[in-house]
Amino acid sequence: MASLWDRGARWQEAGRTVGAIFDSTYALEPDPIPGAVLVFSHIPDSLEPDIAPGGTGPYLLRHGIATGVRMRYGRGDIVVIDSTTTVPAGAAAVVCLDVRGEVVVRVACRR
Repeated sequence: MASLWDRGARWQEAGRTVGAIFDSTYALEPDPIPGAVLVFSHIPDSLEPDIAPGGTGPYLLRHGIATGVRMRYGRGDIVVIDSTTTVPAGAAAVVCLDVRGEVVVRVACRR
């Protein structure tokens, strides 16, 4: 039972971390212009790589940063990409961000 309690606590912590990442992004860029591209580097995959015996740790942003950011803003016109992805041609604005734990900071774009 303690193992289940521990796993549940880790998933709750992962949820709080993801919420803090989205809130930090919103605080930095509260109203991006329509068609803005938010480029993220160091997107965390999971809180921990492994939970014994043989399970994966709580996922953070493995499959959902774009959807999550759009939901946080309540807008579908924002393009969210990883820093390894090419910025779409004709982007209205490009904002580069780096995820550092629960905090997101603005960084210079490397393009």
